[in-house]
Formats: sequence, structure tokens, C-alpha cells
Amino acid sequence: MISAINEHFLIASTLILFCYGITYKLSNKYQYANISKSVTLLGIIILLTTLSILIVDIPMHTIKYNSLFVKDYTSYFVEFITLCLALGTILVTIRYNTREKIPQFEYIILILCVTIAIHLLVTVEDIFALYLILEFQNICVCILIAIKRNNESIDAAIKSLIVGSIASAILLAGFAILYDISGGMTNFEELSIFFKSINKELAPSWMMYISISLISIGLFLKVYISPFHMWVSDI
Repeated sequence: MISAINEHFLIASTLILFCYGITYKLSNKYQYANISKSVTLLGIIILLTTLSILIVDIPMHTIKYNSLFVKDYTSYFVEFITLCLALGTILVTIRYNTREKIPQFEYIILILCVTIAIHLLVTVEDIFALYLILEFQNICVCILIAIKRNNESIDAAIKSLIVGSIASAILLAGFAILYDISGGMTNFEELSIFFKSINKELAPSWMMYISISLISIGLFLKVYISPFHMWVSDI
């Protein structure tokens, strides 16, 4: 049976690692210890353990969590690929971060947070929960862009933040209109039934087209799909 043990473990481990880093890195008692190597090792162990849990937890059928999160074969596969990519990213950037003097503690925490956000995105089943997770991921990505703290990275991070804010406003407007015309539906399964009933029994209204257009534009801006890809080269 599929479970959410891997997500729970990843979130709890990231919080524990964050507390560990804050305690040692900012503590006068420990003389502001350099914890780059230990944090990197712990981050790799967390990802490997999460990957092991995911492999052992072989999916048998779809399960739901209060209609808010759903896990199935597709989300299982995406989570596996995401964990492998996160692990590979950390391994190939260790020497680069050391050479460029990038703070390893913050970098590892942000990589883990982005991984958590992706795991939640592929299992979420509610439009407003989707919006909140996208915002969380966007904030983490903006900090990662600016982590080198030079003029180019800060400029790219500001551009990313501005574009992300515009996309968030457009996306939220589209969700709000959809929420209104659907009679308060937020669950993807309910919305699927609603759209099917429109195609069969009801004629789509102009508000429906506006909602779908706003949601599409917001999502296109979030992932920099053409023609909304002007600043992706800087980022």
C-alpha cells in the first residue's frame, strides 16, 4: 500500500537539520562552527533514506488524504526522479560551492525545501493548496538564485521575484473566478465533474474562459513557457 512515510520523513528530517544548523552555526558557545561538511553529509543521508523508503514502499493502489493529497503511480515515479535529481545536484555542486564560497548550510536546506515542494505539488488535489505550495517553492527558488550574492545573481533573483509575484496574482485571480463560478469547488476531482457537466448539459460562460486564460497565463509565467520566457536566461 502506498503511504506518505517518505514525505513525512523528508519534512521532519529537514526541520531537524535546520535546527541543527541554526544551533551550531549561529551559536557563540560553539564559536560559530563551520558545519558545511556535516550538513552536506546529513543532507545526502536524508535524501538516500527517503529514496530507500520510497523504493521499499511499493505502490499497490491510489490512496487519498482527506481529499487534499493523492498518491498514485505517477506521483510515485515523479518523487523517485526528484529525489535522484536532488541527490545528484548536491553531489555535483559540492566543489563548486566551496570554490565560489556559497553557504552550504543554506544551500542544502533550500534544495531539500524545493524537493519537498515538488513532492507536495505532484500529490496535491486542491487548487488553493496548490497555490500555497507554488508560492513556497517560488520563494525557495528565488533565494537559490541570489545565493551567490553578486550583482548578477541578485538582479536575476529580483526579476524572478517580480515575475513570480505577477504570476501569483494572475493565478490567484483565475482560481478565485473558478471558485466563484463552480459554486465553491476547490478539489480537482469535483472540478473535473463540474467541467464535464458543462460540456454535456450547460454552455460555458465567458467567465469560464477568463478563468482558464488567467490560470494558463499564471502557470506559463511560473514555468517560463514561451512567450513568457523573457528573463529565464538571466535566472
